[in-house]
Amino acid sequence: MKRCLLIYFTGTFNTRYISKWLAQRLAKEGYEVTLYEIDPLKTEQLDYSEYDLVGFGAPIYGCALLSIKIPERQSMRMMHPLCSFCASCAGAG
Repeated sequence: MKRCLLIYFTGTFNTRYISKWLAQRLAKEGYEVTLYEIDPLKTEQLDYSEYDLVGFGAPIYGCALLSIKIPERQSMRMMHPLCSFCASCAGAG
C-alpha cells in the first residue's frame, strides 16, 4: 500500500477540515494517510523516508499564503513527490 503524509497548519480549522477531506479521498485511491498538524511550539523532526507522497497545507490570510518554514523541504524534492494545498474562507457582508 502506498503511504502519504499530509502536513498542515491551521489557525481557524479550515485547513484541518480540508486535510481530513483530502485524506479520505487519498484513502479511496489506495493510500494509507497520516495527518500531521504543525504546532509552532513543537521542534520534533519528521521522518519522511517511509512515505511515497508528502503534502503541505496552509491557510490563506488577507489574500496571502501563510509562510511555513520546513527546513527539510529542499532535500525532500529529490526524494518524494510533493503536493501543496491551501484553505480560504471568505464571507459576504
